[in-house]
Amino acid sequence: LKHYQAFVNISYSNPPYQHPIRDSIGQYKVRREGVLTFTFNVESAIAAKWGEIADDDFVAFLNAHLDLMRFTPHRIKMRPLLANWKAISGMPMEQETFLSALASDFNMVVPYLEYMVKACPEASTQILFRLIPSLKRTGANMYLATSLFLNMEDLLVTLRDMEAYMLFNPQNPTGHYKLSLENSTDFAVAQQLLLLDRWECVVNRRNRRVDVSQRGNQSQLRNECHQGRSLHLSVNTLNEWVIPEFGEFECDYVTSYHPKKGSKPLSDALWESLMMVMYDSPCSPQNRLKVLKSISHQFFLSALHIRQMVGFFRQDLDREDALVFFWPRVVDKYNAKVFRVRFEKQEDVVRLQERLGYVSFFPYMQPENAKFRFNMSTYEQRLAASLFVTLMLREMPGNIKDPMYERPDGSRDPLTMGVPRSWADFKGCPSEGIFSGWYSCAPENRDFEFRRRLAETYGYYDSKIMAVTKEPDIMWWTGLTEPPGDVLDLLEFFISRFQNCDEAFRKIVSTSDTKSQLITLRVFQTALRTMECGKFKGEDETKRLQAIFRYLDPGGEGSISLDEWRVLGQLWSEFDLTIREFVQFLTIAFGEDLHDAWDALDDDGSGSLSEEEWFDAVEKIGYFGPARVIFALLDYTDDGDISSEEFEVLEKYKKAPLEKH
Repeated sequence: LKHYQAFVNISYSNPPYQHPIRDSIGQYKVRREGVLTFTFNVESAIAAKWGEIADDDFVAFLNAHLDLMRFTPHRIKMRPLLANWKAISGMPMEQETFLSALASDFNMVVPYLEYMVKACPEASTQILFRLIPSLKRTGANMYLATSLFLNMEDLLVTLRDMEAYMLFNPQNPTGHYKLSLENSTDFAVAQQLLLLDRWECVVNRRNRRVDVSQRGNQSQLRNECHQGRSLHLSVNTLNEWVIPEFGEFECDYVTSYHPKKGSKPLSDALWESLMMVMYDSPCSPQNRLKVLKSISHQFFLSALHIRQMVGFFRQDLDREDALVFFWPRVVDKYNAKVFRVRFEKQEDVVRLQERLGYVSFFPYMQPENAKFRFNMSTYEQRLAASLFVTLMLREMPGNIKDPMYERPDGSRDPLTMGVPRSWADFKGCPSEGIFSGWYSCAPENRDFEFRRRLAETYGYYDSKIMAVTKEPDIMWWTGLTEPPGDVLDLLEFFISRFQNCDEAFRKIVSTSDTKSQLITLRVFQTALRTMECGKFKGEDETKRLQAIFRYLDPGGEGSISLDEWRVLGQLWSEFDLTIREFVQFLTIAFGEDLHDAWDALDDDGSGSLSEEEWFDAVEKIGYFGPARVIFALLDYTDDGDISSEEFEVLEKYKKAPLEKH
């Protein structure tokens, strides 16, 4: 490498600084005064040396790095080395020194480990514990190495100590890590994470991708801490950090990998089989997640698969882990809102943003109703704020609702004149303070092509997939927690009387004296009275209906078009899918006969379930989805109980059995 390629971020106390040159006898003439600080960076060498490795073949990169940076002894030279090992049998201190040297600098193969175990069986667990990380990462090596343990107890005890290494999936490294650096196998995982980070940095620069890292340093690592102290306070990038052999290293890793065109998700039948095995497993939710993480690189999932999977976990953090692990494996991220709505609490969404990245987890294709609160002192949050402002100016000024800017001194600016247009430029955004609000867009103002370009540029969505993705391919969606409660009450009224929301729209329009295909407030109120909708009766009926109308008229034109009305259709789809998923869960748990499911839920045999009994029953059988929504739909008599007859309505939501593949 040239000096200027390897030495970067140079600061010299007696400028100007010039790199030394060789003298007549080949020695570099280095200055002897002043203070020189720099970062030694060999990323350009990495890019040149391993240019033939596929961008997403992380295991191949790690193995190639082992080959280059560590010593691989010839088998002839290994003979005296192994003879020396045998000679120190029964000498634990010498064995520890010997193993430390091998683990630090040598590439090993399974036959060498086998000989060492046979030569010094008393040190077998230490041999395997220290030297398994020096093997190339292949399934065969892991299997053969673990078969060298002398007994099952040694195997289980050692694998428990090596858990972080054995469960580390370099082909899908996205996840949270908490590593004890005194443990040599945890230390190896930390090293490999930093190597993968450098490799992905090279790949991103090679592909000229926008920097969407947490701190604007091209890193895939986030929230990195050592001994509880944030590392960004002491180093600009983790390339500058020399990993110590003590303390706890904690971080999140988010790969830039995204599925490419041609990636196929698991069939629904195979996915259901996998979910059935997971449901029947006696393992804890955390152990189920560990297994799923270890095989996650083997297949792809759809957005609907992710949605179904998170419903199998009770705890919020387990649900988040499930999504984080499989985030890089979702083939249709443009439909991400289908599963995002299952994270109903805003604090859950914020945790996902912190773990996956505010720009990576940005709702590119469906930002409607997305709430945000950005700390403008953080690079990626400032970039995400800029994206929202850019999108607003492209689609409709004013789409960012309830904007608020909190200055560093705590004072608030409600931005009554609107969000500054200069914030659409990242450099024009303030570098401090808090910017909050939420996004709304009428369907007729949606700029689909621009959203698609943002997803490709900043979300790293595969350009070939997005090029063939059209607006009808998107599952336009609205979560049940997004609209006011009265909107859901209206929807429940329509579901019991119409086949779909378009039919309800046509019915309301037909009550108008004009032939207009728009619904005005007067027409809306008249139609509900004609249909004898009593859900909003009371002194505040007019006020409540006006609030519903405003929600369905996001553009504020004073009328509701069919496209705007179809927001109810999105809610209808969420209702319908929620029920179908619940029925699918019941068939997995109890079989095709829903009477068996009812018998399990109604364990006292009373023939009905109160709301409290319902919640207790569904949690008892392991369902952790939106139980309140299902109860409201089944209780169509509004008497506060579900009877066995009302429960039978679920029969129509059963789907035909899928063929097993």
